[in-house]
Amino acid sequence: MARPREFDEKKALNVALELFWKKGYEATSISDLASKMGINRPSLYSAFGDKRELFEMALNAYQQNYLNKLHDILEKNKSGFRGIEAVFARFVESIRNPAARRGCFFVNSIAELAAQDENIAAKGREFQEKIINMFADALMTGKKHGEIPLDLDIESTSHFLAMSLVGLNVVIKTMPDQSFVRNNVRAILSVIQ
Repeated sequence: MARPREFDEKKALNVALELFWKKGYEATSISDLASKMGINRPSLYSAFGDKRELFEMALNAYQQNYLNKLHDILEKNKSGFRGIEAVFARFVESIRNPAARRGCFFVNSIAELAAQDENIAAKGREFQEKIINMFADALMTGKKHGEIPLDLDIESTSHFLAMSLVGLNVVIKTMPDQSFVRNNVRAILSVIQ
């Protein structure tokens, strides 16, 4: 009979996620992970597999959390335009937090690994596609409510909004002036008005 785990897997995964986010995949060692997670290597391997499997688990957990938050913001506003506006307004507000300088864990990981790792590149495309679909749904809702022009091209505009969000997640790492970000968000939103 297997011994019960003596640690909280969810907490340990969150610690690993934070470490990968801080240092990146390549610079994070198994020793770093085991130490920060407070578990020994055999327990780490038993619960999470190797470093790559643990990284992908962290990436998947982050993606799900990010998409849930995005969905909640869009749904809470019950309005296509207002929901999209709220997503970008929240982004503007987030730059006040010094932790924002870390950027988006998913975007950071894609930037670090996608060029040499097709699996990560595919995960990046999947993540972007899910964001695109959420924006497309919000745009359709906005059209139904008469907030967004009926002749707006949903496909290209949802792609533009997703890429704008990804781009802002890169720019935020430079800690830009809030007015710079606010002006860019205003220009982004002008496309759907």
